[in-house]
Amino acid sequence: MLVLITRQKEKAQEFAKILNNENIMSISFPVIDIETLAPTDANLDDLNKSTFLIFTSQNSVTAFMDLFSKADLIGKKVASIGTATKKSLENFQIKVDISPQEDFTSEKLLEEIAKFELKNDLIVIVKGKEGRSFLRDELSKKYNVLNDINIYERKIPKNIYPTDVSSLNKVSHICITSVDVLKNFSDIYTSLGLKVKKEVFFIAGNKRIEEEIKKNFSDNRTITAENPSNEAMLDIILQHSD
Repeated sequence: MLVLITRQKEKAQEFAKILNNENIMSISFPVIDIETLAPTDANLDDLNKSTFLIFTSQNSVTAFMDLFSKADLIGKKVASIGTATKKSLENFQIKVDISPQEDFTSEKLLEEIAKFELKNDLIVIVKGKEGRSFLRDELSKKYNVLNDINIYERKIPKNIYPTDVSSLNKVSHICITSVDVLKNFSDIYTSLGLKVKKEVFFIAGNKRIEEEIKKNFSDNRTITAENPSNEAMLDIILQHSD
């Protein structure tokens, strides 16, 4: 088994170490970079007024804390899209009030939020630029939702890390942890003149990602993790390696 890890450089290296501990060979091939975006004056005003912040990814937490601090969240409720995002917040000693325990999607987070009384809250969603508008669209039907804070942007790396083309042709499994990662991966492979062999398995971070993989790589088989966290991706890889 040779696993291609496609998430951003730091997280790819982290997952490579985890796989190595399980004696699984891997290639780190980051197809996405995360760039923190400076907030606008309107963002700052909405942040000050808000009483409830929703973080949609680990990247949204990291970018937010690059610009702000725990003090900026005092007195506000906080929600995370899943346990990995929750852990990122807790690493900054930030209490998380709402977080799904499984199926780390906007749809599941919306279900969890609906269990709480938020009619008097002012909600701000902290997310990536051009990320899904689902949460905002649905929450706006019932609650007071201010403008999103688009705190980071996803980009194709200026330098495609590692490796020589011949080693990519030996890959047996390709990890895809977001729809953006999938798009960039496809674009980069095309630019390198590479094709994914039919015998290669894709490992999807959730059902939504699985659906997008099948649209773009219908000849390949896909196995799907419960969520895109390192733990869940490792679990499905170990299941498949038996």
